[in-house]
Amino acid sequence: MILPISALFVGVLALWFTWLSITTALLRGKYRAELGEGAVSPDKLQKVVRVHANAAEYIPVLCIIFVLLEYHGTRAEVLYVFGAVILLGRYLHQKALLKNNLRARLWAMQLTIWPMAIGALVLIYTWFAQTFLF
Repeated sequence: MILPISALFVGVLALWFTWLSITTALLRGKYRAELGEGAVSPDKLQKVVRVHANAAEYIPVLCIIFVLLEYHGTRAEVLYVFGAVILLGRYLHQKALLKNNLRARLWAMQLTIWPMAIGALVLIYTWFAQTFLF
């Protein structure tokens, strides 16, 4: 089964994560930090490492939810909105964290947390409906 909408958004998120990985690796090399931020590191390196780690924490779960939603027949319009909200949230989170804007970061995280929670609830409902109702 081909999941074209998932392919698009998972692909974009994978490229985003690749870019974050390269950026983090280059800065670690610049500041000679082999692990994490190193013993003594500038604020910028700490923030870039945190952005990368945050993406590593959320993107895989979001991708799994996205694929399962499409597999279970979620309408294309819903998936496009879901994907756009996730991409916007990840982008705004990075910008807010790097600029030390806690208020914007909290808003950006909601664009990650809400789709994840709603997607998870839809998947649980789908299981319940297929198991007990149909």
